[in-house]
Amino acid sequence: NNMRTITLAALFLLSACSESDLPKTDSKKLGIGAPEITSASSATTAPTSLKSTQSLEQRFNLLGYAFPLSVATVIKDMGKPNRTFVDPSEGCPVGQVHSWDVKEGNYTFQVLGDSYGAPIDYKSGSRIIGLVRIDNSKPSKINGLLDIQLGDEVTEVKRKLDSFVSTNNIFLLSKIDETSPVFQYFGADKHFKYLYLIERDGESAFFLINDSGRVEAIILAAFNLLLAC
Repeated sequence: NNMRTITLAALFLLSACSESDLPKTDSKKLGIGAPEITSASSATTAPTSLKSTQSLEQRFNLLGYAFPLSVATVIKDMGKPNRTFVDPSEGCPVGQVHSWDVKEGNYTFQVLGDSYGAPIDYKSGSRIIGLVRIDNSKPSKINGLLDIQLGDEVTEVKRKLDSFVSTNNIFLLSKIDETSPVFQYFGADKHFKYLYLIERDGESAFFLINDSGRVEAIILAAFNLLLAC
């Protein structure tokens, strides 16, 4: 078995080495594997261009947040979270999941803090953020990622992603039916069918499609979550 482990701190350095201003991560371990990913759209060496007048950094974010990021930054903008889940597991703890419910918009914004065990640490850095609908029977009023919204139908999602990677060839687009243990903490595993992954070095976005063929959740991460234990 070629499975190997790597500390979160080491993964942090590998995937986001420019984020030196973030608080240090804990030394708990995530198991790392190498899932087979079938590319749906391969990268080329042609020059990168944008159809939008917005910069790539302005477009590739959730609620205006991108990396490097700290939990404290979100609290400064949105106040303290409605709840925080602290993963009690010892072997491969996920960290502290902070959730902000926006009922009028029918969505929850979540930030995973790189802090392990109690007490709750609002000063920790974060490398994973996400959006999930509160009520799947109703639409969500929230700007998603790359003009893709929670609840969008999968054919529209695929069309928009194909269009994006065709003009931003530093990204790779894949369709994957593999899940990550992290998804369960972001409320997106119960009806999971498959996902679309769009990634570049050090940054990945996951569009989780449910069994109704719609976007269940959108997750932005500073590394590929499919490599986590």
